[in-house]
Amino acid sequence: MTRRGWVAPTINLVNVDPLCADLDYLIGAGRTPAGSIFMNNNFAFGGINTSLLFECQPQ
Repeated sequence: MTRRGWVAPTINLVNVDPLCADLDYLIGAGRTPAGSIFMNNNFAFGGINTSLLFECQPQ
């Protein structure tokens, strides 16, 4: 998605809790990203958690 210059929204995210951080949540429809660095969180069984940061250069 980031290579094509479009990012999909978060599925099933309708209302963000007001106590959550003020982040750029993608709600409803996808759009062109505002930045070039993206984070992907992965949560697995047994407490194995990983966060990956990607920097995408425009083509």
